[in-house]
Amino acid sequence: MGPILAVGMVGRIPGVMSVSAVGRLPGLTVRRTDKVTPAETNGIGVAAARTDLLDTLSATVRSGAFLNPATGRYPVVVLGAVAADRLGVARAGGDEQVYIAGRWFTVIGVLDVTGLAPEIDRSALVGWTYATQAGFDGHPTTIYERSTDESVTSVAGVLAATVYPEHPSEVDVSRPSDALTIQLAAASAFNFLFLGLGAVALLVGAVGIANIVIISVLAARRAARLAPTEALSTV
Repeated sequence: MGPILAVGMVGRIPGVMSVSAVGRLPGLTVRRTDKVTPAETNGIGVAAARTDLLDTLSATVRSGAFLNPATGRYPVVVLGAVAADRLGVARAGGDEQVYIAGRWFTVIGVLDVTGLAPEIDRSALVGWTYATQAGFDGHPTTIYERSTDESVTSVAGVLAATVYPEHPSEVDVSRPSDALTIQLAAASAFNFLFLGLGAVALLVGAVGIANIVIISVLAARRAARLAPTEALSTV
């Protein structure tokens, strides 16, 4: 886990436009009711989230609202898109509640699919302040930063040492945008493939039509050549 001051340190790197973080809360599960066994996790993790997380991830809220300095002090939760589907919570902002760590949490928001951070889609997010009051040590487990295009490489080169100067080798730096680029490239390749197949199909169809036309013309010419002979033999 990174140092408590890591988020602020990353924010001071030249080229970084925004930075936020989540802190995983191991051992906690989120359940639809207190009647469900704690072993039924549905693959949903619980994490403390900073209030500026959505801005950094360019994520949006499907319904309800995200955590803010006021709501982040109370037992409320925002569900990722996948987490909400697995818990059967269609919308937020009403009386929907889930059960976390032995108490009920009000669902104040449901997120759209994030795209850049699929782990957020499978998470139940509680306020950073509330989690700290409940025993969270304040150390981020995942830091998200957004930098300018021209500074991506230089920022990536100093992130590990900035986040954990004593043990930079323990920091794993990844670029979700690379995965999206590969996905877009694959999608483009498939699009070109389908366009190519469509062009081949049109070509085959055109050749078939041309053959039919040619055969028809030859048959008409053959009939024209045979017609005088048939007429003479009739006489």
